[in-house]
Amino acid sequence: MAKKVFGRTFEQIKRVGEIGESLVRLELARRNIYLNRMSLFCGFDYYSSNGFRIEVKTARIGKSSTTSKYKKKYYQQSWHFLINKKLRDYKYDFLILVCLNKEEEPERYYIIPTNELNLKGSISVYKSTKYVGKNKFEKYKDNWGLLVNGK
Repeated sequence: MAKKVFGRTFEQIKRVGEIGESLVRLELARRNIYLNRMSLFCGFDYYSSNGFRIEVKTARIGKSSTTSKYKKKYYQQSWHFLINKKLRDYKYDFLILVCLNKEEEPERYYIIPTNELNLKGSISVYKSTKYVGKNKFEKYKDNWGLLVNGK
């Protein structure tokens, strides 16, 4: 029996990651930016044709719980990205979060510059901010111009 992490096998997790990376390559190719795959020892996934080091993380939507300021527990849809120690070294210029729906189609992307990160172990992005307040990465949602223009 295959070992499971968060109820999913390693093969399932790897497949979701490959889907996310393929989607990022496609989005950037549409913008005439091409990616070169880096070795596992570089500390990032891709080097772009316009000179940026890129790390891609992918998650499928799931349910998470949060507690309001009135101590009421709510369940809402979110994406949860695990960040291992290697990624906290910031050897990349941009972290791209790929948010997939249940059918594993892209729902949104976050293109986040490294200088905006303060990674502790995970990043959670909520589909709705009704109970948790504003998402601090909202300004980077689908903001491909950062990679295209470098701004």
